[in-house]
Amino acid sequence: MITEDELREILRQQCNELGNAAIWSRNNKVSNSYISDILSGRRPIGKKVASRLGMEAVKLYKKINED
Repeated sequence: MITEDELREILRQQCNELGNAAIWSRNNKVSNSYISDILSGRRPIGKKVASRLGMEAVKLYKKINED
């Protein structure tokens, strides 16, 4: 599993490999402004973008430390 920040970095790398975020957005049928917001950390990565990156979100639970 990876963090959202790590997935954001994967997205950033893919955008750079293609040339820019606009090309990635167009190729994946996602709004360029949405991708820009994700890359800047203003918005979380949604299901569609995660799926385009070959990932899906999962919910985890952690035991509370009882002192």
